[in-house]
Amino acid sequence: MPGESPTGYGVYLFRKSLALPAKPAAFVVHVSADNRYKLFVNGTLVSLGPARGDLMYWKFETVDLAPYLQAGKNIIAARVWNEGDLRMETQISLRTGLILQGNAESEQSLNTNAS
Repeated sequence: MPGESPTGYGVYLFRKSLALPAKPAAFVVHVSADNRYKLFVNGTLVSLGPARGDLMYWKFETVDLAPYLQAGKNIIAARVWNEGDLRMETQISLRTGLILQGNAESEQSLNTNAS
């Protein structure tokens, strides 16, 4: 997060709008955050994590968003938080961040970027 402490306590909301001509049969993404995240599609919690790992083997979740998507406008949101110095000792952290990547080209409209 530009302008924020990379390791301090903070809670952040990331959001993207996705317009679909029809409800997809599958829409697979991979998602992770530092320290923790909750991923929502149209207001429904669909994933949380990541599972604990370490800096060399960071964990991510693979989620099929299709059951939560609809034809027309969709809102994909992630609440990310870093517990800073108060995080559990087992929750390894490098810096606050979120990554979401589409599994295939048709899903890459949700990739994390400046939008």
